[in-house]
Amino acid sequence: MFKYKVRLEQMEADSLTTPFPRLLDEFLRPAAPDTVLLRVLAAAGDETVRASELRPLIDSDTGYRNYLFAQAFLSTRISDWFEENANSAERDRIALERTLGLLGKAPIRNILACARIERILGTSTDRDLHDDPELKISTQPSTLIPYALEAEKTCQDRLWLSPETAFSAGIHYDWIAAAIKKRAGSAEEKSAVANAFTEGILTAKMAYALGERTKEIKTGKYLFATGLLLPIGKALMICLYPKGKAAASWAEFLADADRAADRRFDYLRFLEPKKFPATHAELSSLFVNFGGVLSSLEKSLCFYQDPEVLNKVNPDDYDLAVLLSLATRMAATKSGGFKIEPFQDRWMKANQITAGALQAAAADALSAKK
Repeated sequence: MFKYKVRLEQMEADSLTTPFPRLLDEFLRPAAPDTVLLRVLAAAGDETVRASELRPLIDSDTGYRNYLFAQAFLSTRISDWFEENANSAERDRIALERTLGLLGKAPIRNILACARIERILGTSTDRDLHDDPELKISTQPSTLIPYALEAEKTCQDRLWLSPETAFSAGIHYDWIAAAIKKRAGSAEEKSAVANAFTEGILTAKMAYALGERTKEIKTGKYLFATGLLLPIGKALMICLYPKGKAAASWAEFLADADRAADRRFDYLRFLEPKKFPATHAELSSLFVNFGGVLSSLEKSLCFYQDPEVLNKVNPDDYDLAVLLSLATRMAATKSGGFKIEPFQDRWMKANQITAGALQAAAADALSAKK
């Protein structure tokens, strides 16, 4: 617990120094979603919430409502509903209720998630829709939120728990990609997001496969999401510490760590905090905290390399952090064959996880089929 407090105090002391103001202005604030989208994302994963219950929420943001009404594939129906209720003060409410009933929660979620990306990018959609209520648009979720859709599909294809949570994790990558595009980021930055997502998918698969072999883990629905989100901090590190433009380059540091072979994880665990004002794990945690929808995962992400500080604070966070530390190494080695740390060994024994179970979990995660 002492280490936890010390690190938080250090981060607070550094909060006004480079690169934190830039991180806040260029990435964290733009990505932080509004209340409407947060509640729609939560509703998509809640079986007790019906699509019709989203109506008052969406009605509270005319930009989102207009964006929904402007979808070209709905144009005929919307026109008919408007004409049918032309003399009613409840025209828009009726049309929105019918749209929600027609589409259901997931398509509504996808369209509003795209609208949020448009807002990050600063496109003129909201203004155009206000100026021309008859304007029609053809939103392409596969273009605007590809990471969220791929994460969800990965879980759906394997019949894994909570694909909606995977969507909520994946959309963090869409938010950061949009923030980079908005500021005309470099090719290195754009590649960093794609590479981090690829690493995250593999880590997520490892985490889920290992979780299936664990005696009991209460945060099982978050295994895939947490594994997916961890590397997002590495993409931010590339943006904040690029090659040739920073005293300490993240890419060069990673190259040094890779050359260290078996000591690679020691580089990340012990040297990274000394070399940079914030670590990749802390940036992942910070970004997820600003994202709101999965902010409960922030501690497990932040302390996955030193999870025992969480053991007495929150055992569920501790379990998730240790499992994540193992999944990260499984993803890096593409096997269960790596040096086991003492804290990992204690957790494995408590959960009856053997070295053979790590190997089997890695093989399952890498296989084409579940």
